[in-house]
Amino acid sequence: MIPDVSICILDFKKKEESLLLLNSIKKYVSISHEVIFCSNSIEDYVFDFCRNGLIDKLIVNKSNLGGGYGTIMAFNVSFSKWVLWIENDNEIICEFNNNVLNQFVNLLNNGYKWVDLTGEISGNNIPSGRCFFVEREFYNGIKKCGNDNIFHGPGIYSDGPYLEEYIQNYFRDNNLKVAHIRNFIKDNGYESIRENPDGSRYIHFPDTKQLKVLIYPTQRFTYPKWSEKEWREVLKTKHWDDWKIPENEAAFSFRCFNH
Repeated sequence: MIPDVSICILDFKKKEESLLLLNSIKKYVSISHEVIFCSNSIEDYVFDFCRNGLIDKLIVNKSNLGGGYGTIMAFNVSFSKWVLWIENDNEIICEFNNNVLNQFVNLLNNGYKWVDLTGEISGNNIPSGRCFFVEREFYNGIKKCGNDNIFHGPGIYSDGPYLEEYIQNYFRDNNLKVAHIRNFIKDNGYESIRENPDGSRYIHFPDTKQLKVLIYPTQRFTYPKWSEKEWREVLKTKHWDDWKIPENEAAFSFRCFNH
């Protein structure tokens, strides 16, 4: 039997955050659903999640294909009419029962095309890719790549417009409506792990913009957002002070979480 809703999650080396999310789904979601979990690396814990009954469909990529491709793959293995997409560093904090499901469906059947569950984090009538409820066929029908036919997103394919940007442009160009719901999730996104095509790897805090290098780069990319001088120094010396803020990010630094 096809479930009413597919809950799609993408992971890259975030065991603790993913476990919080999966346990919140188990606690609060009582509708007919399946959990689709896409991991952009081979990790023992994702198989434990599956063995422990927290995941219904598991996609494991041997190498990191980035956020764009991970998102597309998760949607492609869903056969439900409706999809709840939720980034793995969130957790659900309220009941998701049939009454709530009917509320979301009624919105999508009455003029709205996207139910944003972040509480307007991207702005009024702007769809956020962080957590949303949508009709699967509608989502799959939106063009999400350019002439290079690459689905760009955080990770190794970050050198191009992300899926979220294509979707936001589609909504703007077609004058589509977004419904905004608050207090559905808790944001646990206090850190982000990123990887580039040369194997370089980083942790950064999305709020303060502090950055730590785990594996140093061998060539330049658009991420991290270092200045020309910083890129030259890092490539030459293989050194970056842990948790220093890149010059180009300093103006956008603020504190949301206690690190």
